[in-house]
Amino acid sequence: MNWNTVEDNWKQLKSKTKAKWGQLAGNQHCPVAGKSQQVSSTEETMSEETILPRRTVLRGILAVGCSLLVPISLLTSSSARADTASPAAAKKLAKASVHYQSHPKGEQKCGSCVNFIAASNTCMRVEGKVIRKGWCMLWTKKA
Repeated sequence: MNWNTVEDNWKQLKSKTKAKWGQLAGNQHCPVAGKSQQVSSTEETMSEETILPRRTVLRGILAVGCSLLVPISLLTSSSARADTASPAAAKKLAKASVHYQSHPKGEQKCGSCVNFIAASNTCMRVEGKVIRKGWCMLWTKKA
């Protein structure tokens, strides 16, 4: 095999690759064997209409995603707020499940808990009557 033939084949392959790369990249001037090739204006308009820029596609996806997710999140958060707003709707826990005891744990006692209702000696989160000096693992200090 002759070295000149290999070199010519390489040059042809190189020029074809440059031309194809120029078409894929959407350049108006595609370098082919040292010359620039002009693309007609009708071909240019057709390629611009059929192939959308990546930024436009991503903005469209973002708009569709937000238009679907925002109403769902608003409905979910409003229904969650409705459940927590009414204490009657909230389920109270059994004394055994929160390890309720009738004596305090150090300085922690039901009387100093944010969930304790002094008027009725009950807790917002535990079933039944509780003792002011009692304690459970849901204890939270009053502010």
